[in-house]
Amino acid sequence: MAERERRLRAADRARRAWQQRHGITNPDWAEDHNSDGPGQPTTAQLAELELELRLISGQDPETGRYAKSTPAPAGLPARSVYEANLHMDLTPCPCGGGGAGVQITGVAVEGGSRYTRVCRACGTTEEFVYRLPSVPYEPAGPVGFGYGGAQPSQLIDAAQWLWAADHFARAARDFPPEEREEARGMLRSAVAALDEVVKFVPPDDSRIPDAAVWTPMGRAVRESMGARLEPDRLAAAREAYLSALADLADRDEATGRSLGDPSAALTTFHEIEAGARADQRRAGAVERALASWARRHSIDDGDWTEDGWTGQDRRRPTPEQAWEIVRETREIVRGA
Repeated sequence: MAERERRLRAADRARRAWQQRHGITNPDWAEDHNSDGPGQPTTAQLAELELELRLISGQDPETGRYAKSTPAPAGLPARSVYEANLHMDLTPCPCGGGGAGVQITGVAVEGGSRYTRVCRACGTTEEFVYRLPSVPYEPAGPVGFGYGGAQPSQLIDAAQWLWAADHFARAARDFPPEEREEARGMLRSAVAALDEVVKFVPPDDSRIPDAAVWTPMGRAVRESMGARLEPDRLAAAREAYLSALADLADRDEATGRSLGDPSAALTTFHEIEAGARADQRRAGAVERALASWARRHSIDDGDWTEDGWTGQDRRRPTPEQAWEIVRETREIVRGA
């Protein structure tokens, strides 16, 4: 009864989300369907809802037939839902399609999760069933994220984890400054993936054994960049990712420049100052704010260079002080 109630609730949530997604506002759409009427679903939208409800109820997506029973999941031992999701990402459709080219729907089953994946390129439907720990995995570690406990993965081999770490790190570099948190999330995933590689090293050894790479993808990765599976290379890459993660934690929201770099504040201040020159009142306010700031921090100099402040009474501002005048002048420009 609990499983039936769970599926009914899931179906109700899916139906409401579908109505909101497509703007279905006519309350009688199910009884008085007219695709040309206001607030009514189209035939394609109805087919979309039917597919979602079939997957939730345990029916075959094509025939609508119910399975005789819902077996307990077996065969794919995942340590967490994060590992299960990455495993699907690393398992392409037989046609080669993947990524945004697939549609994945998941439902909870006893002891784990069942996912149905439909490839939009070739129409192939695949099912992934994962057995999950009885106690859900709670990510921990220095970055607050991980894929599993102390034991190595049984789904993703060591070289695949290395490939995933590279993929996440490259993706982090593609985010613009205003999406810094998204970039940090990618770097956390990269660090966690490298930690998974190291779990394959036996206690009495310092190398990744050959048996730790068993998939065709992993063998291809090891063939092309096997030297990077050496522990010292893994440790260096991990430190680089952690450094980039820390650097992203202290960035100016508007420009993405480091809050620990006074010269970056100099560049930003000059940009604001140049933009204020067109307005005499605004330019005067910026000049007065700069003079007040210099007095407040005992900076008796008029030239700000890449090295800080110069002159006979050189007094280099700290990064905090340098970005303070940037914030003040921004407020002046916004309020002018």
